[in-house]
Amino acid sequence: ARRRHLAALLDINTKIGALVSTEALLTSIAEEAARLLGLDNAGFRVVEGDELVVAGLAGTARETMLRPRLKIGESLSGRVVAAGRTLLASIPEVTDLVREHAAADRALGYTTYLGVPLRLGARTIGVLTFRARRELTARDQELAEAFAGQAAIAIENARLYREATRRAERMRALVEVSRLLAGTLEPDPLAERIVQSVCRLFEARSATLFRLDDATGDLVSVATASEGDPIGPIVFPCGTGAV
Repeated sequence: ARRRHLAALLDINTKIGALVSTEALLTSIAEEAARLLGLDNAGFRVVEGDELVVAGLAGTARETMLRPRLKIGESLSGRVVAAGRTLLASIPEVTDLVREHAAADRALGYTTYLGVPLRLGARTIGVLTFRARRELTARDQELAEAFAGQAAIAIENARLYREATRRAERMRALVEVSRLLAGTLEPDPLAERIVQSVCRLFEARSATLFRLDDATGDLVSVATASEGDPIGPIVFPCGTGAV
């Protein structure tokens, strides 16, 4: 059993280094953890603001983790994240389960819940949960906590990769604009490149660059990038509009 456990962790480590998508990696970790614990229900929720969002599910977790978002502190998974500690509970004795989750647990015969926090230093960034039709042991908890540790590393690696990608995109856009600045004195091509870069970098639906008309104080659009049809010139009289 320990050899199987180590082999599964090694496989997950390999995937962590292979830039597999976070959702696919968490699903793989949930599947491996459920398999090694001899269970058919495992799933992740990750922290987004003050909520927990479903992130990777294995087996019947799709039938029991029905609510896509929970508040931190809400239900069993919310309590795990709020406290930052592993929680082992008898499901029939829990009084504050989400109603549809409790109904699903009864229908599928689950009696035991195990929730393990995903921790990075002092921060809790999510929870790995299991449901079982038997009592879970200290060995089960040890295995679950090992998988939760790997999942926390995977989520952090994905975040760092996304940040590095965004920084590279920003630098690339700035280099493009700088190159254009060095090669032309014409404002129109430069304005077009700026609004296009802003849309791409901020994933915006539209962006407009205005110039100030010194004579009237009006703001007059110079260039606009938009998902829809081209937008004609826009004029905001002095003191009007958000701009």
